[in-house]
Amino acid sequence: MDQEREIMDAYSEAVMHATQVAGPAVVQVRTQRAPAAFFGLVPPRQGLGSGVVVEAARGRIVTNSHVVAESETVEIGLQDGRRATARVLASDPGQDLAVLETHLGGLRQVELSTRPPRVGQLVVAIGNPLGLESTVTAGVISATGRSLQSPLGEMTDLIQTDASINPGNSGGPLVDSAGRLVGLNTAMISGAQGIGFAIPAATVARFLERVDGGQVERTGRSDRLYLGLSGVPQMLEDGSLGFLVLQVFPGTPAHAAGLEPLDVILSVNAEPVSTPEEIQAAVQRAGRRQVPVEVLRRGERLRVWVTPAALRG
Repeated sequence: MDQEREIMDAYSEAVMHATQVAGPAVVQVRTQRAPAAFFGLVPPRQGLGSGVVVEAARGRIVTNSHVVAESETVEIGLQDGRRATARVLASDPGQDLAVLETHLGGLRQVELSTRPPRVGQLVVAIGNPLGLESTVTAGVISATGRSLQSPLGEMTDLIQTDASINPGNSGGPLVDSAGRLVGLNTAMISGAQGIGFAIPAATVARFLERVDGGQVERTGRSDRLYLGLSGVPQMLEDGSLGFLVLQVFPGTPAHAAGLEPLDVILSVNAEPVSTPEEIQAAVQRAGRRQVPVEVLRRGERLRVWVTPAALRG
């Protein structure tokens, strides 16, 4: 019993230490996006996510690209109650990474881990899930090297964790017991427990280097089309393959069409699909017109109509 208590105490101490070190660097990210309006009668859409300060001296914050995509205004909130505006310095939708810049002083930053993530390693997720500020969850790294479909293509080498990640956690840090950034939370599986994904710190570091080198643009329309969802291949009962939707990003063509997490996409524009590459290819061939998407939802086959769009950072 004493040994059990000692183990639990050590676990709690590790989580508390990580939170104390990294917590002050975590910010809430609020955005406003202006949709197409008729005589200005449609109010701006509001978004909510998380971010983490990586360069305090320059006021730089890293978050997910999908958190700030199409945003007209961005506001950050610190744990000490201060709020300030920020601008999107650079965005890479393909990697789902973006850098914000603020003139707010007195920031705390996280250190990026240089160690490869290890399966079984203790990790702590900090963010603002569902608008609940400064929420902490803990778990382990469940797997490494995972791949997911992002709005622009395939995201590779992701970290899988069972630390709870919910809407609003996107862009928040996944840290080790020393409070170092192991990954940036990017996706979770709605309706499932203990399955979340993060972009490795090494990928974040390379992205920041590209930003400094002027290799990442803040905005711009891509000639590649997208639906706006993430997912993985899924084996069906009859032995065929489909594409399991893990997340539908707000404000995207997939969201507008009513696609839902845990849908299994069977075809896009009558083309069978099961991989990120097949979905991307079918979408590109379909072009910017309404196309049918065959879906298996809770055992029922149905058809939804989606209009692919060109992604903007």
